[in-house]
Amino acid sequence: MFSMNVEKLETHPFGNELAQVSELAEEYGITPQKMELIDKEEQELLSRGFLKFRAEDYMSEIRGFYLSTFGESRPAMASMWI
Repeated sequence: MFSMNVEKLETHPFGNELAQVSELAEEYGITPQKMELIDKEEQELLSRGFLKFRAEDYMSEIRGFYLSTFGESRPAMASMWI
């Protein structure tokens, strides 16, 4: 995406938006070389059998354990003056 040339962006239906995304990525220091490095790192992790998960994935895995230990606890709502 970051290495697309201008001709491809102009013929793409979202060419203007893609150009803006590319500009933002450059402002944040994201270059095609950094993206290649990230891809290489992910490939290395995959080759070693590691997987990438989101926080929601971890929470869904431990939800049953958490509930069996602590139960469905919700803080008591006491009336208070604001």
